[in-house]
Amino acid sequence: MEDLGKYSTVDIVVGFNDMQMYAIVDAIVDLHVYSFTHNGWESVGFSLQELKETESIATILGALADRLKQRSPYHFGKIDMLMELLGKDDWSERYLISCHSGEILCALAHGDLWSENIMWEGNTLRAIIDWQLAHCGSITEDIMRVLSTCVSVTSRKRLTKPLLSYYYTKLKNKMADCGKTLPFTFADVEVIF
Repeated sequence: MEDLGKYSTVDIVVGFNDMQMYAIVDAIVDLHVYSFTHNGWESVGFSLQELKETESIATILGALADRLKQRSPYHFGKIDMLMELLGKDDWSERYLISCHSGEILCALAHGDLWSENIMWEGNTLRAIIDWQLAHCGSITEDIMRVLSTCVSVTSRKRLTKPLLSYYYTKLKNKMADCGKTLPFTFADVEVIF
């Protein structure tokens, strides 16, 4: 095992630069090439039964929303609208079922990809750590997570389309190098995102 002590993370307030975002997409592409060329990874992550045995995310979020409303009705008076958008049932359960049924185009997803789980040496990505939430997830899940948590709004708006295009082109070329074709188009990537 490599010692990661000499590498560092990027401060979430600073966020990733463009070069780092493309390096992250390169790593995601490699993970997805593995997913599309190997079997067995689909069982990684929580099963539906395990998900049902834990306290539902909807229950936790509902309790949190109620506490926020009690503490500051002025600031959180409209949180019920957000809770309504999340749905009455557990979205994580719906998502898991959609992924495993083939309703959503899926690959192996890290599940917790953000600045503190990516180790750097300058702009060179050296390691992605903390894989305990890895699972079968949407092909755009990790890209969405990094774009929504690790770059500014301005960077997210500017980088989203180019990064998705880069992801698709790079994945298509790497799959061709393996003698395989992608089972989806760039338009599919945009819809899934």
